[in-house]
Amino acid sequence: MSEWYNSIREVMEELSDLKTISVEHAPPPSSSSASSDQKEEEEELVVQLKLLDVHILRIGLGPTATTDKKNSSPFRVMNASLVTSSILTDAMFKYDSDNDDDDNATTTTTPTNENKNPNSTKKSPQEKATVSLTIPPLDDLVHQSSTYLKPPHDIQFVIRESMARIRSFISRVVELGILRTRYLTQIQSISSSSISSSPPLDQEVVCTLNAQITVVLRLTPDCPTLPNGVYVDQIVGVGGWSRKDLEEMKDVVNGKGCFGPVSLMEELVREIERREANVPRTPTLPLRR
Repeated sequence: MSEWYNSIREVMEELSDLKTISVEHAPPPSSSSASSDQKEEEEELVVQLKLLDVHILRIGLGPTATTDKKNSSPFRVMNASLVTSSILTDAMFKYDSDNDDDDNATTTTTPTNENKNPNSTKKSPQEKATVSLTIPPLDDLVHQSSTYLKPPHDIQFVIRESMARIRSFISRVVELGILRTRYLTQIQSISSSSISSSPPLDQEVVCTLNAQITVVLRLTPDCPTLPNGVYVDQIVGVGGWSRKDLEEMKDVVNGKGCFGPVSLMEELVREIERREANVPRTPTLPLRR
């Protein structure tokens, strides 16, 4: 047991923004459980960790099938879940949009409890939330860790990827909050898979511009942390926009490798402004004298 604990401690020391809250045996099973199941449940450990100073991650560990082998780990990851709320809103974070000139810059976000500058446009928790996202369950991470990794690397994988998912969704909810302040935006829920072990699916966002163009953005699970995490899925326009122009703009913008929807929409607006001079205007009749 001590060797296992030391190996886990070494693994966790490699990760930052992490604090161990507790490591304890799981509660005993109910009396209706079978004796064999009761033994397994009694041996299960529960590890609780604080991630990013806010979120609490609960990891259930159960005995491995190779406990009789030398140097084998006695525990493997059985389940993982967030104890704290999995709902994120843009009002929970302040954001720095001063780097908008950098098309591929990711949005910097930090939790906030106040807005010290009354003239600042940065959001505070007291302001009404305009965007809300739910961090998907962590079942897919547990499935991947048990399929491809051995203890203690499975718990390191689950912790690291859970932190990455939380960071990604924090950045996404702030990006969508910025997007909603700039454009007429309709945010769809993240698609869910019927298989619990499947990773999160894509999310659709519809934006309408003053140039009489509407686009459907598709945010992949990697948005906004990796390039090409978002792309224009559909584009329609009226008022003189030809299908050829719209498809060309779509290809140009998608070729920029944008990280998030804010930078992608900025690229689209620039491309629209470049082409707007060539769009036929609606003719006007001369005034009668």
